[in-house]
Amino acid sequence: MLYRTGLIVPRVRASDHGAADQFAPADLDAFLDRLIDGAEPVETAGAGQADIPDAASSAAAAAAKSSA
Repeated sequence: MLYRTGLIVPRVRASDHGAADQFAPADLDAFLDRLIDGAEPVETAGAGQADIPDAASSAAAAAAKSSA
């Protein structure tokens, strides 16, 4: 989903040739920096909030449901 929306971009696009796309660690680190820029830590997620693993699971489930 992050790739399809352009939030992360592979340095080497190999999927067109049957291989895995390659992402530079520095690019992924920069994405995470943008993601948490301005975020304030909380003890417990409130309404409308989620940690990254839960948000990823929700996004994956929504994507699977919409493609079914």
